[in-house]
Amino acid sequence: MNHLSSKSLPCFALLILSASAIASDDQGNVSTSSTTPAEIAHLIQQLEHPDFSQREAATRQLQQTGEIAITALLEASQSQSPEVATRSLQVLEDLFLSDDPATFIAVDDALNELMDSTQGMVVVAASQILARHMLLREKRAVQIIRDLGGTVQYGTIEDSYASQQRFMMGPTSRSRPFEVYPRIIILGKKWTGGLEALKYLRWLAHRDDLTLYVVRGNGVPLADAQALGATLPNLNVLERGPYLGLVGRSGDQPICDVDDVAPDGPAMQAGLRPGDTILKLEDKKVGPFQDLIDQLKEYEIGQTVTITVRRNGETKALEVVLGEWKMSDYSDNAQRAIEQTEQIKSNPRALDTPPNSIPSDPFDDRLIEK
Repeated sequence: MNHLSSKSLPCFALLILSASAIASDDQGNVSTSSTTPAEIAHLIQQLEHPDFSQREAATRQLQQTGEIAITALLEASQSQSPEVATRSLQVLEDLFLSDDPATFIAVDDALNELMDSTQGMVVVAASQILARHMLLREKRAVQIIRDLGGTVQYGTIEDSYASQQRFMMGPTSRSRPFEVYPRIIILGKKWTGGLEALKYLRWLAHRDDLTLYVVRGNGVPLADAQALGATLPNLNVLERGPYLGLVGRSGDQPICDVDDVAPDGPAMQAGLRPGDTILKLEDKKVGPFQDLIDQLKEYEIGQTVTITVRRNGETKALEVVLGEWKMSDYSDNAQRAIEQTEQIKSNPRALDTPPNSIPSDPFDDRLIEK
């Protein structure tokens, strides 16, 4: 791998910082062409042509090549020529904004490869490109995970008790929206991405409060998912059995009290109610709520089990058909944040919000309370 000379570094750094300002007229609409590898190599050579118009023309043509040029651009971005390196990175960023999944996935992989470069300015440039488009990467990751059969729920900081403990309410915080971000991911029986597709978790910009539920039997070994989780700070990886649809009371109490029951879930359909105390699952005694979670891992989706509860001093045996994990796209708090954002956009003065601070959508980072 070639290394930049000390004399070229300042110029290269300046070009890198200004690269994002050089925009393509066709940004986001790149289409794969029939350009040959030899033609791509020639275009890359033209990136340092003495004539500025020739350099610009080569840049525009490379922006139209699509996925086929990515490998050559990856190599060129580490060129000793600052002009070639900067323009190659510019083209990679333009291709990153393509609507074609094969193209933007390949560019994302290339930029991550550049993060391991021994050339400091290349690492900086690649990291800046990924940082500039972190919310776009996150939205793409969510869509890919959903397309592969996973479930993703957006939430807010209010959805997490731990987050609430860290969050200090300001004098006007209660009247302002919160950022909406992916908070829960469930990989159930419908997951078709295997272990390989878990790489898209790295695209998620918000992982301070992210939980990945791996449902037993979905084809993803828990140990492998946990190993990946260990490389992503704050990602919590947990195993779950079939879906029951109830919430147990938290704390150190030795019994399993039902705090809430999900609407239309297996528990509600079987007749469980808030306030019930679960005594047994089949013939096994149930202690704390975590005990119930662990025992459910022994059963399959669609299996019928008997849950014994105590209600108002009486014991009842209820037949429950265990279900597939389901979850809405947005938590109640996230839905409220979205609605509140729309209200602010339509009437900024209602919450004394400066017009230029109104986010374009509820997923904008400006929704974070600082």
